[in-house]
Amino acid sequence: MIEKPTNGMKLRPEKILTKNSIRSILLRYGLAAGLFAITIGLALLLLYLGIKISLTILIIAALFVTAWYGGRGPGLLLAVLVQVASIILNPIPPDSSFLRAVFGYFSNLVLIAFIVLIIDGLHRVVRRLGDQRKLLQVTLASIGDAVIATDLDGSISFMNPTAETLTGWTAKECVTQRFGDVFRITNETGHEPLENPVTRILREGSIGGGTKDTFLIAKNGGETPIDYSGAPIIDDNDQVIGVVIVFRDVTERKRAEDEIRQLNDTLELRVVQRTAEIEAANKELEAFSYSVSHDLRAPLRAMDGFSRIFLEDYADRLDDEGKRILGVIRDSARTMGQLIDDLLAFSRLGRKSIEPSIVNMSELAREACLNIDSCEGSDIEIGDLPEAHGDVALLRQVFFNLLSNAVKYSRTKDKITINVGGYGENGENIYYVRDDGVGFDMKYSDKLFGVFQRLHSADEFEGTGVGLAIVHRVIAKHGGRVWAEGEVGTGATFYFALPKWFVNEAEADQLALT
Repeated sequence: MIEKPTNGMKLRPEKILTKNSIRSILLRYGLAAGLFAITIGLALLLLYLGIKISLTILIIAALFVTAWYGGRGPGLLLAVLVQVASIILNPIPPDSSFLRAVFGYFSNLVLIAFIVLIIDGLHRVVRRLGDQRKLLQVTLASIGDAVIATDLDGSISFMNPTAETLTGWTAKECVTQRFGDVFRITNETGHEPLENPVTRILREGSIGGGTKDTFLIAKNGGETPIDYSGAPIIDDNDQVIGVVIVFRDVTERKRAEDEIRQLNDTLELRVVQRTAEIEAANKELEAFSYSVSHDLRAPLRAMDGFSRIFLEDYADRLDDEGKRILGVIRDSARTMGQLIDDLLAFSRLGRKSIEPSIVNMSELAREACLNIDSCEGSDIEIGDLPEAHGDVALLRQVFFNLLSNAVKYSRTKDKITINVGGYGENGENIYYVRDDGVGFDMKYSDKLFGVFQRLHSADEFEGTGVGLAIVHRVIAKHGGRVWAEGEVGTGATFYFALPKWFVNEAEADQLALT
């Protein structure tokens, strides 16, 4: 494990000479020494045989081979050895200037070194281009898309394995083939041949794309649905030298699209069936509501009416207990009638469509308060409420139910104080009705807005347990939400929030799900 230095010095990587690297060095520098020996030996042999050949040609050939395969280090070593041999074989003449001779040797050495560097640089460029070509070939061979490249004449110059698989042609077979013979495409509807993409791209001089529902005809006649695109190949002089076409097999995608299309058709059929079922259920509900409104009310009216007549005509024959029992019967009949009215009102909400408009909520709260008989003598403060977008009649019912509840559960107080307010927040308008009545325990807050959910007995406070359920349904139809806060003996605050913009009932149902 390498530990971080503590003396402020930076770690520098050191070269580690492995067996392979040492062997490579020995081979490269051995190549320089061997070629030097071969060059000198060959020159002496030719001189002995009387064959005249320029020594410079042999030296340049040796330098080229050494610098190309061994690199600049062995090449420079060979240059030095050649110059040393030149000095030994051609010593400075006695009548020559020493400095001029040294300058001549040095100039030759610099020239030879310069040639070595040029050869090494050229080799590096060629090797880098080769590496890039290999990388490109490996990349094109490994991608999932098919790739075919052509020259200006439309002859195929490259084809990756994916293209071989889709077309059924091998790269060797395509060397002498035209692009149109290998890449044959038709449309799906009439199986009519489509224009050669290479021709279109060369004509338009811009990136071309394939149309939908295109089929590729393979060598064996098989058809494969494809998507394809192409672009011209441009050289450094901005001249078009060829075209590259990229295409892919979209069989799985088309199969998925067909499955989705079938599912959509099935879903539409189910929607139609479900709509018919809902319409039938609504008709049954309407029939039930009619039955409740007429058939169930008749016995209740009879119970209440005959009880009243009995009390009026036979009051002198009844004791106090009998009168009390008849009073209970009459009260129960009226309570049952009120419960039926509330249930009918609750069920009608599901079928009633919203008639949206801009609503003055402050004025609406005042109107609702005027319709509540028990509001007289109560201190009800209605603030400046933000306007809402919704159904006037339904929102009036919300205020009526909340204010009625607030008055009812505050009547144990000597003075009833109710506050109605509102404010905007996070894309919503929030309204509240606050009282200082009996309040409630917050652990039961989730039961407040359910049908028939009551936290107090009928002996304490009258009611059917439907009023807050109606509030919840109305606000939900507007895409809003309701909640309450309270404390036993202190009072309660009921909130409802509406979007600042109107939402239709479908959007409201989606908001309710989220």
